[in-house]
Parts: sequence; structure tokens; C-alpha cells
Amino acid sequence: HLSVAHGYVVGGDSRDVCCRIGATLPRRKATADIRTISLLMAEGIALKGAESFEPAATKFRQVLARNPFHLAATESLAESLQKLGYTDEESYMRRAIQLKDNDLARTS
Repeated sequence: HLSVAHGYVVGGDSRDVCCRIGATLPRRKATADIRTISLLMAEGIALKGAESFEPAATKFRQVLARNPFHLAATESLAESLQKLGYTDEESYMRRAIQLKDNDLARTS
């Protein structure tokens, strides 16, 4: 079956991911979106690691535009915004905590 952890798919059927994020995308589109999200996350993480926080934040926003429930992108965006001195990172951190709580409630 399918396991989704921080937006990355491990095995299973990509159509299940569509159901998990509330989308009704064809299988090919879902697979392309998963690949795009994975690539954007990798780029964002690399940019954040290089302390290029503004471009990293852009990558994380692109991930969230495709999957607003992506926990790692939400947390990473909040961290990047905090490093840039923005104050709206607090709303992203609250959202990340909410996503974690919802995920824990589902798996309990």
C-alpha cells in the first residue's frame, strides 16, 4: 500500500495520493505532481542549506501551491521566513503544528 511521509510517496498507487490530498487527478498527472513536489522540495532544502532563504521560500511556496497539506514545506517555509526576518512565519508554524496534530490523530 501507500505511505506518505512529509509529502514523499513510498510505494503504492499514486491515485491514493490524490485521494489523500483531496484531488481528483488522473494517475499520470498525480505522478508528475509528486515528482515536481519532490524536486521542488530538494531544491528548496538545498537553497535553505546554502542560506539562500528567499529563493528557498519561493520553492516551498511552489510546493504548497501544489499540496497545501505538505508538512515539511510548511515547516521549511516558516524557518526560511524567520531567517529573513518576516513576521508571518508564525502562521506557517501554527499550520505545521495543526498538520502534525491531524496526522497524529489519524494514525492513533
